Amino acid sequence: MTAIRSLFEGNILLTALAVAPADDEALTVTELTAGVRVSRAIMRNGYRLSPTGSDTLDEPGLEDTGNTGSYGPSNYEVSLPLFRYFDETGKSHAEQDVAYTLFTGKGVHLWLAERVGPPASQPWAAGDTYDLYPVVLDDPQRPTDLTGYQKVIQPARVSGKVVLRGTVAA
Repeated sequence: MTAIRSLFEGNILLTALAVAPADDEALTVTELTAGVRVSRAIMRNGYRLSPTGSDTLDEPGLEDTGNTGSYGPSNYEVSLPLFRYFDETGKSHAEQDVAYTLFTGKGVHLWLAERVGPPASQPWAAGDTYDLYPVVLDDPQRPTDLTGYQKVIQPARVSGKVVLRGTVAA
């Protein structure tokens, strides 16, 4: 079988869990299905949920030659540009407006499960690979660019153990 390259376009599924998973190293299809699929409401440009450069330690011993470096604590970046959805009267749509109904402001804790690869329209399945980021939200912010669709930028910080390359359990 020949490997192919794949675009990010349409192939990122992001699910928000309001309750901590029982085992963050083995999310279940049931837990993921109970979450809210937020990838439909997130603008691709400006989205970032990723490790960034780790802290570094440069503390050579007396007998070491040159700098001996090591990596310290991991760092992460979270940026969620969220589309707003309104009903015909111009008010927040209760089901579609994820930015308003789920990402409600400062201090909210969520667990963001991200799958990259299969089409986002494909439901979670046992064996899927995921990354899990526990986050705490800050106040949503208006973007500096007020052209195009209405949106908010949802800042968040990683607030616990991140799982990279986890596998969904049955």
